[in-house]
Amino acid sequence: MAVLGLLYILHFFAPTSSSQAAGGAFIERLAQRTEDLDTASGPDVVAAQMTAFREWEQSPGTRFGDLKDIHQPTLVVNGIHDEMIPVSNSYRLAENLPNAVLLAYPDSGHGSLFQFHVSFTRQVAAFLASDSPFAPY
Repeated sequence: MAVLGLLYILHFFAPTSSSQAAGGAFIERLAQRTEDLDTASGPDVVAAQMTAFREWEQSPGTRFGDLKDIHQPTLVVNGIHDEMIPVSNSYRLAENLPNAVLLAYPDSGHGSLFQFHVSFTRQVAAFLASDSPFAPY
């Protein structure tokens, strides 16, 4: 497995044998894709994302005040062991969006949607198929 694949597994999957194995399976599925590939992000994108992540972790004053005005149904997805965006941040987001549904996967990190791809696909399909104006399902 290439070094990039190993780094991806270490950063996107929980440090358990089952999550690391799911990460390896994801890398294998990813390697099968040969068409319509995404352009790789560079260091500037990584730096901007990390700055945004760290800023989001701070919650001064009425930081979430504007979220109450967003009434679009929103699906918030996170892994319980996500070290890049802690699940507590996803909880705060869902708590402050009036029509949010929080989906938190066990034994997973930032790559939870890749680790639980079958469940994630079903959950998203149900969410998108709902005609409820409020948190679908």
